[in-house]
Amino acid sequence: MVKYDFYVLTVPSRPQFGYIDRDPKGASKTFLVGEGKSFAGHLPDDATMALDSKHKGMKLEDFISNSLSWLIVSEKVRALLAAEPNPCEVYPLQVLDLKGRPIKAPYFLVHPVGTVDCVDLAKSEYDRSAMEPDMILGFQRVVLHQKKIPPDRTLFRLKENPRTYIVRSDLVDKLTEAKAAGLKILDLDTPVFI
Repeated sequence: MVKYDFYVLTVPSRPQFGYIDRDPKGASKTFLVGEGKSFAGHLPDDATMALDSKHKGMKLEDFISNSLSWLIVSEKVRALLAAEPNPCEVYPLQVLDLKGRPIKAPYFLVHPVGTVDCVDLAKSEYDRSAMEPDMILGFQRVVLHQKKIPPDRTLFRLKENPRTYIVRSDLVDKLTEAKAAGLKILDLDTPVFI
């Protein structure tokens, strides 16, 4: 049996790169994405997302940083992730530049559906929400029960914090080989904040 490592996948904000800070026009129930629930039927076919004018960066990479904790990705990354066995929904998005003009390159929301209950809460370090004690706001250290991770999952969300994406080492290798830009891979013992 092959043993894999797991990491946290993040998309950091950087000043020279575009940033999205608002839901797509015409979308409803966008909170479903942050919870890892199906988003089917809640996004118009011609959904647009504009780069935020408060962030002056205009360059775009394969992953676009955003305040929604969504995976907004290029065609290259969409194709790579679609080839994986993970349960995902994929939605086309028209990204608009800082002047409201459509960007020619296609982008997509890749939405891993569902969560995996695999955090070792006894060994992990985290902060719980005072208002919702079952919700974990951020991790200082994440330890996983790897035996609880389905063997075919290479990208998934944590049950305890669905806005946190976990990526398996073989998928990290594929993203690296494809020279996917704009993401950051963190070791599990690296602080993760939402």
